[in-house]
Amino acid sequence: MYSQSTPESWAQYSHDNMVRAEHERMASVQLRTLIDNVINDTSRDMKEQADAVDATFQRRVIEVENAKSALEDNLRKVRIIRTLSRRKFVSKFM
Repeated sequence: MYSQSTPESWAQYSHDNMVRAEHERMASVQLRTLIDNVINDTSRDMKEQADAVDATFQRRVIEVENAKSALEDNLRKVRIIRTLSRRKFVSKFM
C-alpha cells in the first residue's frame, strides 16, 4: 500500500514542502499588499466623497439662508405696503 520512506524521498518531500510553503508565503504577502492598497484607496475615496458632500451641503445651507433672508425682506415690504394701504383706506373715510 504505502511505500517505504527513504532518506532521498524524505529529502525530496521536505524540499517540495518548503517550496510550496515559500510560494504560499509570497502569495500571502501579495494578498496583504493588495488588501492594504484597496483599503488605502477606499479610505482616500471616502474622504474625498465626504469633503465633496460637506462642500455641497455648506453651499446649500448658504442658499437656504439667502432664500430665507430674501423671503423675510419680501415679507417686511408686504407688511409695509399693507400698512400704508390701510392708512390710505382709513384716511379716505376721515
